[in-house]
Amino acid sequence: MVDIISPMQSAYVPGRLISENICLAQDLVKIMKKKRGRNGHLALKMDMSKAFDRLEWVFLDGVLKQFGFCDKFRHLIQQYISTTTIEIMIDGSPSSSFSPTRGIRQGDPFSPYLFILAMEAFSRQLHHFENTIQLTGMKISRSAPKINHLLFADDCLLFCKANLVQTNNLLQVIENFSACSGQLINFHKSVVFFSKNTSPSSAQIISGNLQVRQLSINVEKYLGLPFFVGRNKRIPFSNLQKKMESRLSKWVSVNVSEAGSFKLPDATINYLNYSQQIFWRNKKTNKGKPAISWKKVSKSKEEGGLGFRDLKLFNRALLAKSAWRLCTDETSMCALSLKAKYFPDGKVFNIKDNPNSTWSWRSISFEIMFIKKHSCWSIGNDHKIKIWSYRWISDLPDPPAPKNGVQDYQNYTYLHELFTDSGGWNYSLIFSLFEAITTRLILNLSIHPQHEDRLVWTLENNGKFTVKSAYRRMFEDHNIVQTVGQRMKKIFKRMWKVPLLPRITYFLWKCLQDILQTRDKLTYAIQDGNYGCPMCTQTLETSSHIILHCHFSRAVWFAVLGLHIQGDANMVDWFINWFDKLSANQIQCKLEIDLFLRKTPRLSAQIPKQCRVNLHWSPPPLDAFKINVDGSFHYDIKNGGIGIIVRDFAGVHKGSRCIYSEAAWIPEHVECKDLWEAV
Repeated sequence: MVDIISPMQSAYVPGRLISENICLAQDLVKIMKKKRGRNGHLALKMDMSKAFDRLEWVFLDGVLKQFGFCDKFRHLIQQYISTTTIEIMIDGSPSSSFSPTRGIRQGDPFSPYLFILAMEAFSRQLHHFENTIQLTGMKISRSAPKINHLLFADDCLLFCKANLVQTNNLLQVIENFSACSGQLINFHKSVVFFSKNTSPSSAQIISGNLQVRQLSINVEKYLGLPFFVGRNKRIPFSNLQKKMESRLSKWVSVNVSEAGSFKLPDATINYLNYSQQIFWRNKKTNKGKPAISWKKVSKSKEEGGLGFRDLKLFNRALLAKSAWRLCTDETSMCALSLKAKYFPDGKVFNIKDNPNSTWSWRSISFEIMFIKKHSCWSIGNDHKIKIWSYRWISDLPDPPAPKNGVQDYQNYTYLHELFTDSGGWNYSLIFSLFEAITTRLILNLSIHPQHEDRLVWTLENNGKFTVKSAYRRMFEDHNIVQTVGQRMKKIFKRMWKVPLLPRITYFLWKCLQDILQTRDKLTYAIQDGNYGCPMCTQTLETSSHIILHCHFSRAVWFAVLGLHIQGDANMVDWFINWFDKLSANQIQCKLEIDLFLRKTPRLSAQIPKQCRVNLHWSPPPLDAFKINVDGSFHYDIKNGGIGIIVRDFAGVHKGSRCIYSEAAWIPEHVECKDLWEAV
């Protein structure tokens, strides 16, 4: 797809981001707002009505043929899209099914790729008109490439000169594409924006020729974001607050695309974090004493938190992703345009402030220093790495410095100048240019002549950037708190992987954090001064007492699991020791048993009963215990029972347990549960 789809399309293509289109659109609109001269430009935001449903199959097949796809593949695609049946709900009842003659199914994972292939025909036609000077695109700087369209699926932003000749040419391209593909352009929802140097009379004539209304730059949006962000940053991002509230109220994932394109205002970030806190506490107000600080809750699950993200840092991590792509990708249209405007010398890590920059660029450029700090160059066969400007020694935080007293170090600029003719290090030259410590580090570096020089991400072992690693480092730098030990990390990691109900796992987390709302922690809210245990009324109600030490709790532990709780046991330490004993083999055994229970089909036929055979119990060795298990199964009500008994070599009873099992469909279900409970 990367080789077929033009750089002007960024939807559903691996490695391309929606933020690139947004960033380019912001810069182009800013240029149009300040454009001077005789030739004005226009930007047409085109709306396509029911784009997926109107795509003609014959047109799609022709596009695939022009791209060189074989007949067999095209025939499979035709079968794939033409075997659809549709039923319409009329007054709550489905109508008779019918087969469509065009369109591709929305929601199907393959449909977006077919659609962008069809839109590529539109993109290449616009390129052809650009090359033949029938349409003239916009540039964000003099040395930047021209852009006459930006496409993201069915969101189209088209550029040309603001005159009737090019406007008619643009309409001709749109009409030809609509006639071939079946697409219908909704001119009532489409809008046009004119550059500052376009006269009002010309703008009115052209907008009438296009039959679209003129765009209000402070109201209209592109890909969910405003075309222009002014001094007041709160107004453009106010919709994020409503989006967050609606998503959290319905308990679904929150996907905020704006966070990867702009640095969100602090007021918006604070409100979004506040919404998270309200959601977690399940309260409409923030009154009352929190059981645990929000900083601890927002830590990762391995660190003892619940994984709530600090949205300010997460916003920065997403912007760092865009900055990383800008530093590593030199072929995308966004990278070429931004490089021509903001760092034409190619030094992305030495960017100077530009008074004409957009808010999106300022947001991304702010994270370039973070990328520089946590990245390093891998040495290959290219001539990109500069000795004194780039960080290419991973053990040094900055580029290497020359040895004191060396005068001719400026004669060497690129790293390949330190190589011999055979491709290895020039030892004598390196010893003469660098200090002994730096020399030792350089000679330990590996040279990869089969690869090009590339920037690697030092926070991941594979050298590839991830938002997760960037957010983790930002969180560690921002919250200087003591992390939990390796033992507790393993326990928290194991706890969240145990196949339990989420509310039970959440209760275990509260036990390990010792934040259960017992009476010793609610002294500020209890008015009558009764802080004793409601079960035994003998001592202060604490977490350790109500779960372990109360004689009611002791009786439950002994009756259910046959456990004897020590009198001085602390609840947190007891849970830690329990998780230490829970080995990975036991967890795997539990998972395999659950998998067997899910995959085993329900049996309607009863298994015939067999004659009972009396067996004699044989004792275990002298220093061992023997566990006997058995189960019963009732075929009519599909329930069963489990019995477990533990005895020593003399047959003395050491413990026993009986469990009633519901929803057991076959006797093997009960036997599997026998084995698990015994383990």
